[in-house]
Amino acid sequence: MFSKFLEKVIRTDCKMSPYPEYYSGRGVNPGDLNEGHLETIHGEILKEKGADAAEAFVSMVESIPVLSATDFLLSLESLERNKFVWDNKLIHKGGTYATDYATALATVMEVSSRTDEEDTRELDTAMLRFEFLRRHGRKPKDSDPMYKYGGDYFRCPYGN
Repeated sequence: MFSKFLEKVIRTDCKMSPYPEYYSGRGVNPGDLNEGHLETIHGEILKEKGADAAEAFVSMVESIPVLSATDFLLSLESLERNKFVWDNKLIHKGGTYATDYATALATVMEVSSRTDEEDTRELDTAMLRFEFLRRHGRKPKDSDPMYKYGGDYFRCPYGN
């Protein structure tokens, strides 16, 4: 459960569901989570909790291997519970989460109907967070899928 502060940001400012199970099994989907959501949440954390908390949020976004809305919300919930101090142990991985049988069944149906490949999820994640991380002073690692798929084109914004 999120605090009232983050629930308001997620629900009202981002127009997202604060319930990770709502997005369970859907993979990386810009309709669920996009760069605008990341910027909005970052800005509100910066205003309400300060620069260190906002930097921890950036670290969280950078660390999540597959940035599905489910994994993002569960990791954000863990970050908040940890008083906005980031630790990679807080990452939720897997893209699925269920709180009851109906959600579990819906997740199974969603996952079984998906056609995306592991490489696609990596690239979708890299594309989702690329500009956000660049704006907040982060440089990609050589293992970043943007290099793997985009070569030098994606290195240009970093001044390499």
